[in-house]
Parts: sequence; C-alpha cells; structure tokens
Amino acid sequence: MERNAISARDLAWALGSACALQGKPFDAGLLLKQFAPPYTTATLISAARALGFQARLESVDVAQFGATRAPAFLLLSTADQGDDDAERHTTLGLLISASADSITWIPAGSNSPSTETLDAFGARYGGQALLLQAQIEAVSDPDAVAASASAQPGAAGHFGFAWFIPDPSLRGNATNTAIGAVGWGAPEFRELAKNVIGV
Repeated sequence: MERNAISARDLAWALGSACALQGKPFDAGLLLKQFAPPYTTATLISAARALGFQARLESVDVAQFGATRAPAFLLLSTADQGDDDAERHTTLGLLISASADSITWIPAGSNSPSTETLDAFGARYGGQALLLQAQIEAVSDPDAVAASASAQPGAAGHFGFAWFIPDPSLRGNATNTAIGAVGWGAPEFRELAKNVIGV
C-alpha cells in the first residue's frame, strides 16, 4: 500500500504560505496540535479545508502547469528502495509560474524561487498537485433580510388584519366585526362594504 507521508515542517510551511497569500491568519503551533501525526496528503487536505480553503488533490501533467491556478502545491515524491510496500515520502513545492519549457517554484521550507526546465523538474515530480481556493463566504445583507421579513403577513412593518390578528382562521370574523363596528350606524356603508369586499 502506498502512503504519502509529509513532514510536520512541510505541512506547516504549505498551509502557512497559502494563508499568507490569501491574507488569512495562521498559527503553525495550533495547527499541529489540532492534527495528530503521522501527517499525510489526506492531513494536508483536511487541514486546508479547516482553514477555509476548498482543497482537492488532482493529477496534473507538467505540460499543464502554465494553466494551473495558484495557489498550487506540487508533490515531489521518492519511495524507499527495496520495499514493494514502500512508504512514499512527499515533499512539496509552491508553483509560481510556468512556460512551455520551464517552471518557477518555491521548495518547501524556503521563500526563494527556483527556476528550472520542465524536464529536470518532471524527473522528481510525483504527478499530483494540491489545488487550493479560498471559500466564497455568503455576504449578509441586513436590509434585504429586513425587507423580506416585513413582506411576510403579520411581520413588523406590514400593515393589515394580520398585524392585529396573526391567526388566519380568525381573520374572517375579525373582518366582519370591524366592518360591523364601523357600519353599525351607517347601513349604507355596511352594504357597500359587503358588496366590495365580499364578506
């Protein structure tokens, strides 16, 4: 069984870099306390999502680097020798840019970009990339909520019989009572109201 092991340093570096790019606060110590070792690519994805990122691991060919949206962390892997069930040790690199024949990237634990040919990079590239995107948070509009609430019968700001009597089953009687009270001394008004409103 192949396992993608990641060091605590690389895990913290990758997520700290992603948060810095998005202007998010980040505490490496707190992160490592929340997620217990051993650390793997699955841990990386779970931690990224906990920090508010949409995260997915995808197979990305070196020829697709130029069209890959940042931030993207490339998995560089080497397997232990002499073991068919080798644990795959994964290091990470942050993709900066790529052209048809070269790539600029930052190795894990560094902040200095490195540029090399795609052929040279592809020799140690594991074939997968962690693609991150900031979660889109719904914008709360208090005015829209208030307007929607006031449009509901019986809500504050909406005037009618529901304003006085919320129970719909009582509104017919309330209508008759109100018209009767107003038209008690004016039979002509009561008759007109009945013909117009139909009560």
